[in-house]
Amino acid sequence: MKPIFIITLMLIWASMYPVTAQETKTYPIPSYNVVTDGLTNFMEEGLVRKCQLSKGQRNIFVKSNGGSSCPAQIWIFSLDRLDILGPYTLNPGETLSVEIDEREWGVTSESACQVTLSVWIEEISDPPGKGVIHNPVSDIIK
Repeated sequence: MKPIFIITLMLIWASMYPVTAQETKTYPIPSYNVVTDGLTNFMEEGLVRKCQLSKGQRNIFVKSNGGSSCPAQIWIFSLDRLDILGPYTLNPGETLSVEIDEREWGVTSESACQVTLSVWIEEISDPPGKGVIHNPVSDIIK
């Protein structure tokens, strides 16, 4: 009985190794049309954040651009790790919007297959629910 128990524990430990050894890629916020597979992080970069004048409420958006039937699990977290929101299930073609404060924030996504994600943050200048979605191409040209 004891050898079977030890072998079972070894098999469980061996099956967990690929999950813990998985490499996590990190992209800046904003990022558009990033092909993700497994665990992926998106984080606000300090230089970009310091250029923004407003310190008010903001919305963080995570959009699944479709192309896959695989959903993604999304966690939104403050970089000081005081707040972790989620998990949210993001299906293909959906956009997740979460209100955040003036701190720096990040997003972690996890999926079983390749998912194309866009992640960006917008200032809330209008009453809640009336944010403007920017066109990434025209934002780059400005």
